[in-house]
Formats: sequence, C-alpha cells, structure tokens
Amino acid sequence: MIRNPRLSTAVAFLALALALVPRPAHAWNEAGHRLIALVAWERLDDPTRAAIVQLLKSHERFGADFKGRMPEDIRAADTATKNRWIFLQASIWPDIARELTGSSRVKHHQPAWHYISQPLFLTGGDEQALWKHGLPVNVGTQWFSTMRLGEMNIIQALQRTRAQLRNPAAPAAERALALTWLFHLVGDLHQPTHSTALFSLGRFREGDRGRSEIPTTVRGNLHAYWEGILAAPGAVEVMDASVSGWLEDADLREHGEAAAASLDEVQWMAESVTQAMAVVYDEVLIRALIAAEDDPGQDLNPVDFDEGYHERARRAAAQRAVEAGYRLAELLKALFQPTS
Repeated sequence: MIRNPRLSTAVAFLALALALVPRPAHAWNEAGHRLIALVAWERLDDPTRAAIVQLLKSHERFGADFKGRMPEDIRAADTATKNRWIFLQASIWPDIARELTGSSRVKHHQPAWHYISQPLFLTGGDEQALWKHGLPVNVGTQWFSTMRLGEMNIIQALQRTRAQLRNPAAPAAERALALTWLFHLVGDLHQPTHSTALFSLGRFREGDRGRSEIPTTVRGNLHAYWEGILAAPGAVEVMDASVSGWLEDADLREHGEAAAASLDEVQWMAESVTQAMAVVYDEVLIRALIAAEDDPGQDLNPVDFDEGYHERARRAAAQRAVEAGYRLAELLKALFQPTS
C-alpha cells in the first residue's frame, strides 16, 4: 500500500542540498487556472478588482502578454470586461513565460517553482531502502532571502512572492510580476499531482516525474489527465457556467469558506498530499504499479480508469479549485483592501 513519509523539518533542510527531479511545469491547464482566478474574482469587490488590475498594468510584459494577447471581442468590450480578462490572464502568465526566449526566458521561466515533490512510496520496503540513499527532491518549507531563484520549490516561491507583495518599497513592476506568480502558484499548490512524487525501487527511483511516466487511456498519461480535469479551454460563457455551478453547490461552498480561514501554504500542501494519496493513486493504479515492479524495464500498460475514478477525480479537482479561489481572494483582500 502507498506510504507517505514524515514531513519533518530535518529532512526538509537536508533535501535543500539535493538536485531537483525534472518534471512538467503545468499543474492545471489554462482553463483550470482561469477558473480558479474567476472564483477569486467573484469574491472581490469592484475597488479591489480595480486596484489589482492597476498594478498588473505595471507588469514589464503587460504590452506583449496581456494587451497583445487580448481577443478582439474583449478589446472592444467595456472596461469591466477588459479588467476581468486581465485578472484571469494574470493566472496563466507564469506558464506563458515558458514560451519566452533569450534573456527574458532566463529571467522569468522558473520551472521548479510550480511544484513540490513530497515523496510517496509504493511499498514500505521502497521507503526504507530509498531513504537510506537520499532522494533527489527539495521538500523544504522555508524560504531564505539568500536562496537562488532556481533552487526554490513552490512553497518557497510562494513565501518569497508574498514577501515581495508586502514590501511597500518594492517597485510596481516587481510587485506586478510577483502578483502573477501569486495567482498561479496558489492554483498550482492546490493541484494534488503537484504536491507529490511516487518512488519505488524498481521503476521510479527518481520519482514518477509528475505522473508523466504513468500512461493512461485518457489524455495519454496521469499528469495530463489531472492537468485537464477541470475543463478544456473554452468560451467565457462556459467558464461562467462552471464557476456558477461550483458556487451554487452547498458542499463546495462550505469547503471554500472553511479554506479561506487557512492561509498557510504548508497546510495547503498537506491537503494536496492527502488528496493525492486518497484519489490520484487509487487502489487499481497502485496494484498495477506494484505488479509492474517485477519487470521495471517493460513499458507500463496504459491504466484504464473506471467511471468511479473519473467521478471522484472531478469532484476532488472541483473542491481544490474552489478552495484555491477562496484563498486567493483572501490573500488579495489583505494586500489591496485598506485597513481601518
């Protein structure tokens, strides 16, 4: 049975010295991040929305990646519609940075910031054997100002981002850049597959690389399955209907309201790890992976999930998206609403 190790401070500091496991940058797809941002938008008042958009206009890539990508129908719309589009666009900008070239890509593309690989083990024997030699993951949960940008995981990047946004002396362009990362990383950390990595002695000695090495009959692999589970890219009306449905769901709304009371990114990570153990790596998948350990050189057969898995996965993803949106809104309120 899959095992989760202790999330100890000692291990966290030790792991800072270890190399990072390469893995894909995406957690939710573009539609998923926009949906989370839309939940947050619905939780904010108009003055707060306007203040956020005003700062985003100071982003050094605003001309190219916001105005330059704005659809014609949005460009021709009223100010409120354009502001909402800019707000949602902020949530995907760190993924847009992957497309940049030259010095801009070096400066802005931070692939390690999108995840943390809390190790899960296929069996108890894997855990005991692999811990002895150390694991190639950074599971640190504390940011230090002396850390290099490329060595930070999502927890550390979020802590750095929040510190930048709280600094009134920081230039507007720097705070606008940090704001886009805040939008994005809050969403990423609520994606169960971006909180964990599965390890085993046979097939996954360096982890399952964001589930990309586990083939599935839907979307190709387990990472892509979860990346696109919230929605396919679509029209604004489709996103509105999805978010309206979530916010009309009493259970999801209750989860969102409870989540808004906890703004600790380490807690968010722990919740995502729990979801990964309970939903992502279900019993059918674990049995298949354990069986495949007998011949780690043989390609895995694509996993065919039943409708029960799909339903549990969709529900878990919707819950995490709502929780992320509520929490993002609370963070934005603290940053942009004046205190009395």
